Amino acid sequence: GGVVLVRDGEQTSQQKKAPVRFERISTGDKDSTATATAAAAEYNYTSYQMEMIALIDRLLQPSPLFAEYNHPGYSQGLTMLNRKMLWGLKRQVEHIVDAQVEGDIYELGSWRGGASIFMALVSTSYERLKAGQRKQQQQQQPQRHFWVFDSFEGFSADRQFGNDTLLLGVLDGTYWKAPMDKVRDAFISYTTPEFVESRVHFVKGFFEDVVPEFCPPRPAALLRLDGDLYNSTLIALRHLYPSVQRGGEVIVDDYEWNPLKWGKKLGIEESEADTSKRKICSHAVDEYREENNITTPITKEYVRPSWTKDGDVMLVCTER
Repeated sequence: GGVVLVRDGEQTSQQKKAPVRFERISTGDKDSTATATAAAAEYNYTSYQMEMIALIDRLLQPSPLFAEYNHPGYSQGLTMLNRKMLWGLKRQVEHIVDAQVEGDIYELGSWRGGASIFMALVSTSYERLKAGQRKQQQQQQPQRHFWVFDSFEGFSADRQFGNDTLLLGVLDGTYWKAPMDKVRDAFISYTTPEFVESRVHFVKGFFEDVVPEFCPPRPAALLRLDGDLYNSTLIALRHLYPSVQRGGEVIVDDYEWNPLKWGKKLGIEESEADTSKRKICSHAVDEYREENNITTPITKEYVRPSWTKDGDVMLVCTER
């Protein structure tokens, strides 16, 4: 039978920081179908909003899974996004549901998986809310899948930084490592093993190695890029942007990222000449958009830089 994700009990204001839990319900018989339908009917907008507040609280708390990789003064949760950024991402995922944009959700550069977990739970919970409002158990379109790309090893200084001492100082180190088995465990702790097994796909490797060989099985409704660097961003756009649906969302988290600001916090200085020679994420985005005549403006309507695709899907694989 199918699977319906059902919130485990009503949350009160005193319970906002309780873990967000889901239970698996088979829809293969009349009694369980009735139970799922009743649960959907009780799930309202207030319940959904409170669930999302609790989810954000939990994601931002220190994660014991990654305690050995933490550095003082840096985020110790599953994501570096703050509350405002997460709430903007929530609205963006809701938008693709409201606009009935079919397709999967991709994140390239997942780190500890927090943003991917958040997008998966916002998507499934909000779709459940909308289905309940339409008085039907499930939406008719295919269930979304969630694609999580990362090296899961941090950055490779030799391959990605060369002689760039600023990037070496800012991005080298164990803080950026997030082993895939721990990211999978984090996903399971927020959902269920069945959900992760059936709908979450991890793609391990440096973008230069794995993205050109990857062929999307279905269109993308949302593409979130968080690879920090010029090459990582350009490769992701070249190979995955064509699979984004018309009306799909493209988020470039690092479009405004400047390693010089981070370097100054760490006491790393460099000359203006060195700064001017470095290509970063924004250069990759601007180049790709110009090469492909993408004129849809980049906005911060959802807090992080993004745009809505105004063009048709050009690449989806029929076989994998």
